[in-house]
Amino acid sequence: RPCGDWIRAWTAMEEFAKQAGPERRSVADLFAILKRPPFGLREGPLPVLLCCLLLEKRDKIALFIESLAQSTLWLAIHCLI
Repeated sequence: RPCGDWIRAWTAMEEFAKQAGPERRSVADLFAILKRPPFGLREGPLPVLLCCLLLEKRDKIALFIESLAQSTLWLAIHCLI
């Protein structure tokens, strides 16, 4: 879990995931939120933050690519390479 200035963005990411519930939400939508004020993040850290969230919440978050569930750990590793 991040600290300092990153905590607000992290909290927004957790809230985004929580609000989704059983519905699917787009990673692009999450990134759009994080790029706007009050966060104003640039592209660079977004995949890293997403990977951290996926690893921490791996038992609660599922990712789908073209309607197929993906291994969260595999996706987190894939984001970093």
